[in-house]
Amino acid sequence: APSQPAAIRPALAARIQSAGQAIAAEPRNPQLVSARAALYLAARDYPAAIADYDRVLELAPDTAAAYDERGSAKFMAGPVE
Repeated sequence: APSQPAAIRPALAARIQSAGQAIAAEPRNPQLVSARAALYLAARDYPAAIADYDRVLELAPDTAAAYDERGSAKFMAGPVE
């Protein structure tokens, strides 16, 4: 898979850090966790995205989009060895 352009990585890292700070302030807000999961997905950090989608589903089990996005992240992560 092609890597992220160098200019995108710092911007994504900054947005992930900001999302983490927002989650620290509101740890039970599934929308914030889902937003960070999407950023992790964009950064191709699939294990972190999957973990965040798992958390979204703990907080809001009826969030269909989180199941879909978690499945996408698992597919993109490839087979587990």
